[in-house]
Amino acid sequence: MKKKLKEFWRVRGKQILIQFVGVLASAILYFVLFFAGVFTLVNALIALAPIIITALANYIKERQDSEPLNLLALSFNYMLEGGFELSSILDVLISNKQRKRLFRDSKELFRVVSSRSKVGEYEEKRLIAESIGALYKINKKKTIEIIKTLRQDSIAGTWGDDIRRRTIEELKYLKNREEDIIVEQIKVDRKDSMYTILAIIEIIWLSKFFSLNEKKKRFADLSAKLDKSKIFIYKNGNQEFLEETDVEEFLVEVEALSEAMLKDISASDAKSLLENKFNNTENKYIKIFIAKNISLVCKKRNQCTKEYKCMNSECVDFFIDLFDMCFAESNHKNIRRAMARENVSACLLNMYSKNSNSNIEDRLIALAKDDDFIIPNTFLDYSMQLFNSCEALYDKVLEYFRQEDEIDALIEAVKNTLPVEMQPYIDYVKANEKGLCKYTLLQFLKNSSDVEIPRQEAKRLLDKLRLQEHAERVDKNIKALKAYKKN
Repeated sequence: MKKKLKEFWRVRGKQILIQFVGVLASAILYFVLFFAGVFTLVNALIALAPIIITALANYIKERQDSEPLNLLALSFNYMLEGGFELSSILDVLISNKQRKRLFRDSKELFRVVSSRSKVGEYEEKRLIAESIGALYKINKKKTIEIIKTLRQDSIAGTWGDDIRRRTIEELKYLKNREEDIIVEQIKVDRKDSMYTILAIIEIIWLSKFFSLNEKKKRFADLSAKLDKSKIFIYKNGNQEFLEETDVEEFLVEVEALSEAMLKDISASDAKSLLENKFNNTENKYIKIFIAKNISLVCKKRNQCTKEYKCMNSECVDFFIDLFDMCFAESNHKNIRRAMARENVSACLLNMYSKNSNSNIEDRLIALAKDDDFIIPNTFLDYSMQLFNSCEALYDKVLEYFRQEDEIDALIEAVKNTLPVEMQPYIDYVKANEKGLCKYTLLQFLKNSSDVEIPRQEAKRLLDKLRLQEHAERVDKNIKALKAYKKN
């Protein structure tokens, strides 16, 4: 009982004391004015001023205290001035781009980001593209230049036009006054694959930029200009053309689905519509479109770009059912990967922050533990939000990435297939400097695609090491920001 009282006083005591002093001051002022015979409505408002001011002060303080610690502008500035590597800063930006709070502008940050957006490696460009929503809130003009650069990113072997697609997806964070920029960027380029075209269609139909009539007109124009026989995806660095009938079916179904979801229909009707479309088609791209947008069931259908509105238990159940439908092992990897993307993971985290539901927790953990590297790596991009919602669950998830048993087994499996001169060194550093051993293998495997080593074990080890590195980077950020807040 004593502990509870102490905790209550620690959290609420100061506020109650301030309120009490405010009420007492107002009462004294009231009686002074009343007995002086000058009590009027204006004087009454003056008498109530201390209560109003203290109430406002408490509200502002509560709002500030409830801000996730990694959103504090001071913390971000600390990272800029403290010599943190670019990827750490981008991690913070990605986790905060849905927030309204702005960070301080930094010429040095934009100088580096602008440079790396042109010549950086894939992972750097990926993080920059994912950060566009936050970068735009810091400096609109410079971010638009970065958008233009990434929209014309060169086609990279394994990843194709992935950076282009991610850049299109981030356009939703721009303001309406940037419509000219948006219209220019959503023009289909001859190097755009089906996945980038899909992202363009999402911007047309599900963003805030266009009225319903404009949406219909722009989609009709896009559909008419597309040469359906020359739509392709990138596979192993080559273009693989799709069946024309599949492209036509996709365009027809997506138009019908988008129009229906923009209407003011109930959450249950929205869920039924998404389920029926998903289960009654074999078209992979229709399924991907649905999977990327299952969060629409948690929004007002006539305002699809607004915040999640229906967070009651029924809505949560609907969303989880749709999540499970799309995350099933039998689905294509790109359908499953959509569950880790921002639209879905942000909705899960939003739900969890309002209701620590074990069903939601199970899905978050499933994303972190999935065997497909892309899924947990994308999930880690937004894991700072998980820390803000529930520190205990965040620790539980991070603990999974810290596990060493599987990494040790994979090192042993791969070690004997490494260059002969490298094997004694790996044995030595593994026994004496585990961190250096993992770092050496990580760098070696990243640049050893042509080396004859067991492909499955090597890829698995590389994925585990990369995920552990990403998780450690996120954890380092949070510890640094936490320490800074205390100081």
